[in-house]
Amino acid sequence: MTVAGVLLASGQHAALSEHQQLLMWDQQETLLEHVMSQMLTWPVDERIVVLGHDADAVISAVDFEGFTIVVDFDWHLGAMSSLSAALDHLMRRTGPPAAVLVTHADQAETPLAAIDELLAADGSLVVAPVYRYQRGYPLLIRSGFWDRLMSADVSTELLRIIETAPDVSDVRIDALPARRIDSDRALALARPDKKSEKPH
Repeated sequence: MTVAGVLLASGQHAALSEHQQLLMWDQQETLLEHVMSQMLTWPVDERIVVLGHDADAVISAVDFEGFTIVVDFDWHLGAMSSLSAALDHLMRRTGPPAAVLVTHADQAETPLAAIDELLAADGSLVVAPVYRYQRGYPLLIRSGFWDRLMSADVSTELLRIIETAPDVSDVRIDALPARRIDSDRALALARPDKKSEKPH
């Protein structure tokens, strides 16, 4: 089965004081570069990153080696718009992949074991990781479900859409879900230098 990794990096959280995709994760790389470096370890056939908000500035500042860039000019309508842009890009080609692994650029750290378990799961149209009883990302979505996603309301959260899907399998992951970096406080708590501090 051929699989493409899709990283949705088009939006901007209102609670962040800086550009979401240009936030510094540590002294060497941005949060976006950190998430992309994790994706480079995923056993997928190709990797796509979808940009939107201030895409030109992000392209100028970030190294996208190993990724194909797709720009969603309707990113402000919702994350589903950006996923549709990625799927449309894949479907226009000869021989699109059989499935995509979809995650968000605000997911700081995803256990590699979760990726392996998702790829090894059965043939359901959607395979979702469950971290301590909570569904999360990334999602494995086979091509038979793409038309439904592309016709969905772009303002609807992807996890909400799959709640009513008829063919979804859950894979239980023995780990906490990746921390979402959706505010300045969340970023401060998740940064490597903060995590390495010992309590007084």
